[in-house]
Amino acid sequence: MAMIDYGAIVIKNGKIINENQFFMDMQKEVGWVDYKEVRYSDCDCINEDGYSDCSKCKRSKKEHHKTEEFGEWDSVICDCRGNSIYIENRINGNYFAYVGDIHFTVAVYKYLSIFCVDGKKVFSLWGCRTNNRNNKSIGFIISEIKISIKKLGEGQYLLRFNYLNNHYNIIYGYGIDSYRKIWNKIKYKYIGKKSANKIDRIICTLSN
Repeated sequence: MAMIDYGAIVIKNGKIINENQFFMDMQKEVGWVDYKEVRYSDCDCINEDGYSDCSKCKRSKKEHHKTEEFGEWDSVICDCRGNSIYIENRINGNYFAYVGDIHFTVAVYKYLSIFCVDGKKVFSLWGCRTNNRNNKSIGFIISEIKISIKKLGEGQYLLRFNYLNNHYNIIYGYGIDSYRKIWNKIKYKYIGKKSANKIDRIICTLSN
C-alpha cells in the first residue's frame, strides 16, 4: 500500500464516498472535530493543510529520552505556546474514516471502531472482540441505532448501520484500500485471493 497498511472503503446508500481518498476530513464529513488544529500568526512551520506543524518547530517544548536499546531522542510534548499536542485517543487527523454527523459519529481505523454521540466518545470496539472473546459477528445499539460488525477475514471487517434514512457499510482493516488501482494491485499479496475475492463481491453487491 502507499503509506499505511490499513484502510477503509465507506459506502453510503450504495455509493463509495471515499474512493481515491487517502484521508477523510473529519470536519467536512461529520461537522466537528475532537482536536482542533491551529495556525499561529508567527509560525514558520506550516504543514500542507495550512496548520502549524509543531513537531518540526524549534520553539516547541521537547522531552528528552534515553534508552540502551534505542539511544537518545527528543519528542515534542507542547507547542510554542505551552499547549499540549498529545490528546489521548484523538480521532481527528489520525488516519480514521468518518461517517455521520455531530449527533452520531462513527470513526474507524485499523481494527478499531469508535462511536460518538453529541461530540463525545461513548463506545469503542477492537474488531468483534467483547469480554476477551473474538466473535465472528456482533450486534449492539447506541443511541437507538442498531449496529452490526462482521468479520470478513483475518483483519477485515464490515460495519453496518442506518442513520437518518441513510444506510452505511464500511469495509475496513488490514490490506483495505479506497484507491481501486492500489487495491487491485496489492489485495492478493496482503490478504490472499480467497478473502480479496470475497470482499470484491461484497463491494460489488453493496455499491452501485
